[in-house]
Amino acid sequence: MSKKTFMATIIITAFLVSTLGGAVTVEVAEANPFMFYQKVSPIPGSSPSQITIIAPQNNTVYNSITIITFNLNSPTTTVGSCNIYYTAVTLDNNTALYSNNGGSLPQPFSFSPSPIIRFSEGKHSITVYSQAVFFPADKTYFYLDNSSTVYFTIDTTPPSISNLSVMNKTYNSNMIPLSFNINKPVLWSGYSLDNKTGLILAGNTTLTGLSNGSHSIVVYAVDAAGNKGKSSVVYFTVETSPSSSPSPSLALSSPTESPTLQPIPTPAFTGPNVVADPMMDFTPTLMLLAVITLTLAIGIVAYHYFKRIGKKN
Repeated sequence: MSKKTFMATIIITAFLVSTLGGAVTVEVAEANPFMFYQKVSPIPGSSPSQITIIAPQNNTVYNSITIITFNLNSPTTTVGSCNIYYTAVTLDNNTALYSNNGGSLPQPFSFSPSPIIRFSEGKHSITVYSQAVFFPADKTYFYLDNSSTVYFTIDTTPPSISNLSVMNKTYNSNMIPLSFNINKPVLWSGYSLDNKTGLILAGNTTLTGLSNGSHSIVVYAVDAAGNKGKSSVVYFTVETSPSSSPSPSLALSSPTESPTLQPIPTPAFTGPNVVADPMMDFTPTLMLLAVITLTLAIGIVAYHYFKRIGKKN
């Protein structure tokens, strides 16, 4: 190899090495912007961001998680300056839900987990992690970390309602007891009679004032996660007409003693509270006068008849 060729090779190699070294330096600087800073011990009086998780709430039951909300207070220090450097949210300490390198976040901050994240049935936790960076003096820095965790339960199973006391049959009463069983704790339960607006129940009850005819009833329940359960619809009939009631007995009991017959008194024609016929007192007198008059008439006629015959003879 000639001297000129050797010198050219050295120059080209040096150029390549310097270029590669510069690129590596830039990448490292981007990965650690404080590589030229000196890391120092935390300054007393400095505090990281305070984290408040708003949703989901601690020790709460949900049927799904659609949004996560939290609040980050700014870090504080008595010397130099500081800001939030890194924020992350994880599910069950192993599934990343969100991360942010630097930059401020609106407070409170909310986001929806990716649809591919599955919140399975059972107990879970969500942790919000925050890291703050402090600059107490020129070219010096230190970190302070903080985190907050909430625990919750995913429940997607609706309550099951069974053993309704009301049955598919005809009742001869308009008062029917209503009882049932629910397989899990619920926030409330209620029933709907004949498809009308439901009534909230505090426990077993009695259906009252039922009209004659066909009816239907269904029982509802809602658990702490908001899952709604309902019973099967029961159809029944109320019939309280007199025909279905026992007829009263018409048998007469035999008397133990024979009744004593008393003569019926003849009512007087006059007296208190009795109205007398005014003609009753005049009837005998009129009849007597009529007889006398008739007798006299007959006598007079006979007298004149026999007197005329006598003259002829």
